[in-house]
Amino acid sequence: MLARSRGRPAAGSATDVVTGSPAITYSKESGEVFPIGETTVTITATDAAGNTATGSFTVTVQALQPGTLAFVSGTPTANPVNGSGALNTVPVLITRSGGTSGAITVQVVPSQPATTPSGFAKYVYGTDYQFVSGTVAGSTVSFADGQASATVDVLLKTPVLTKKGQLKLTLTSTTGGAAIGSPAAATLTINARDTVAPTLVLNTPVAGATFDITGTVKDAGGLASLTVKVNGATLPLTVDPVTGYVANAIAPYSVLGAIA
Repeated sequence: MLARSRGRPAAGSATDVVTGSPAITYSKESGEVFPIGETTVTITATDAAGNTATGSFTVTVQALQPGTLAFVSGTPTANPVNGSGALNTVPVLITRSGGTSGAITVQVVPSQPATTPSGFAKYVYGTDYQFVSGTVAGSTVSFADGQASATVDVLLKTPVLTKKGQLKLTLTSTTGGAAIGSPAAATLTINARDTVAPTLVLNTPVAGATFDITGTVKDAGGLASLTVKVNGATLPLTVDPVTGYVANAIAPYSVLGAIA
């Protein structure tokens, strides 16, 4: 068990008008193991005639509580922003409960989930994500003495995410006497958000003609909005909230289509 002690050093001195330097003994010698809690150490000085004098001090030993580590959630989610030109960093929070004594570390190991929901991909380390600090073997997260929480930071590998995905993180290999609690594993869900709508281009329409937009028009992020261009000019579109059809009412063109 880890412990720290508090008390005076086991040292004392004594004098005697006849003997000069009486012998000194201790009820507990320096170097002995003290139990958790308070222990009274008695010092006895004995002169040549057998006369004695005593004194004492208290040693207090407190058990260190490094704490128990766990993810805040076993199913964290992230909603990164696409198209900003910058890579997204996702912090996943780890807490330390039951004590924060001493500096400790924990290893976070990445893997693929055993299963994923329909429409989600299993993110691959090095292809879809990596640790900000660490390797495919894991990332070491450090807690200072008294620190109750820390994050393992996951870096998504592309600024434009075209697929939703999941990855698994597992706590293991602690130092400093810390334990691992529950949840010890977290399945991180990345909800890819594509904020750029697709563009549909119509080639040189005839004045007054009607054009049907057929089929499903969706981008990789699942958006169902349209931008229609005719001869390089963007046509303003309106959406019928009942039928789901879009139309352009500006002459000489008329555009009609359904958003699937």
